[in-house]
Amino acid sequence: MARDGLLLDVADAVASSEQVDWARARRAARVDQRRSLDSLRDLSRMFAAVGRSQDAAFRGHPSGEPHGTSFSRFALGALVALAALQVTAALVTITGYGTSVWVPRFAEGRLLALISLSSCALLLLIGGRRDHRARLLGVVFALGASSFSASFSWPLVSKVGVEGDHWILPEVFQPAVMWVFAWEFPRVHRRTGIDDLARRMAPLSVCIGSGLLIANLPFLPGDWLPSLHRRPDGIYWPTLTILTLSALSAMLWRARHATAHDARRVALLSGGIVVGIAPILLNVTIEALWPAARGFGDEHRAVISTVVFMFLLSTPCTMTYAVLAEQVLDVRMIVRASYRRLLTRRLLGVTIAAPLGGLGWLLVTQPDRTVADLMDTSSGRLLIAAVGAAALTAACRKRLLVRLDAWVYPETADHRRLLMAAGSELVQATSFSQIGEVVSVLVRRGCGARGTLLVAESAAEVSAHHFTVPA
Repeated sequence: MARDGLLLDVADAVASSEQVDWARARRAARVDQRRSLDSLRDLSRMFAAVGRSQDAAFRGHPSGEPHGTSFSRFALGALVALAALQVTAALVTITGYGTSVWVPRFAEGRLLALISLSSCALLLLIGGRRDHRARLLGVVFALGASSFSASFSWPLVSKVGVEGDHWILPEVFQPAVMWVFAWEFPRVHRRTGIDDLARRMAPLSVCIGSGLLIANLPFLPGDWLPSLHRRPDGIYWPTLTILTLSALSAMLWRARHATAHDARRVALLSGGIVVGIAPILLNVTIEALWPAARGFGDEHRAVISTVVFMFLLSTPCTMTYAVLAEQVLDVRMIVRASYRRLLTRRLLGVTIAAPLGGLGWLLVTQPDRTVADLMDTSSGRLLIAAVGAAALTAACRKRLLVRLDAWVYPETADHRRLLMAAGSELVQATSFSQIGEVVSVLVRRGCGARGTLLVAESAAEVSAHHFTVPA
């Protein structure tokens, strides 16, 4: 880093809660900058002390309103216990173990959802017991798993014809716990209005959930507030969905002020949420706004449920990893490494050879048929299309990799052009100052660095200010 920008770089690092090599910074600083550098170091220690006290507060206080009361701990424990009982009963009912209860058509998808949500909840509640936020997310997943229990109806799953604990609805408090989680994740540098909103929405969600619970009590008349009953055509599910999505939106909005430690977690968590809930929200929205789509949905319920469940099951796994992992991996780096391994020359060669081998096998096993006859079959056309697609991918491999890199890392899309232009200028450079100017411009345009430092191998090169152009 340049000496003129040293204090700015250190100040940015301190504000972002990043590590600073203070000994190295002090050696690089000028004499008149060292006093300011010592002040920044004192501020960094103060911020670190405050951060440790906040971490201790987060670990020491369970969720609830007010924070850390015995009642809140008891309420969360009771909700988790009820959810655990319902999930266990649902697994027994869906699998048909020890009973002759009719198994629903989509029991396999519901079973996967129950296993996924309950497993992630167990992992968060046990593995994340030292992290208050992990326990909160574990409660959210436990309540979500209870909504898939076999004695309940679900908008995308056929209703099980079993009467049971229809009035035991711990899921009605899932939005409230989600709002508390959104209040504490991610941790932010400063308090904003959205934090106050999350703090107020948690008790409001508790009141709304209590109202839904009361409306579904079994001793009330059947015609008393039927729109609040737990069925697909009422406002029960839309109310819970809107409250939960509002909490997720608040969490993503707070991510703008997230600490450096939580920034990558929020990116991974938000991506997993979007990928997981997008299909189900799209389906519910279309059926709500376009009544004609309900008939289509009823006719293709199996396909819709399969797609929804496959995407939905990825969300709890992604969120669990984002909250529990000490160092969250860079998603863009994983995506880039994945498609580069898939587009290796060897793998593309195998992709071309496999369909060709299939065509050869068809010709050998069916000697009475000509090549034209095989091309008229669906399998023959599919194999030819696979060969053509693989060959086209292999021919455009380099260009495709460049395009994919530009899509995954859009900020580096112009680097190839910048490097080519800088290379031609460096070949013509004859002095150290010219090389320094070219490199400085390249770095500033390429990554936005405010300053650069060019190091020569020997002092003679710097003092001479002249280079001999190679022949």
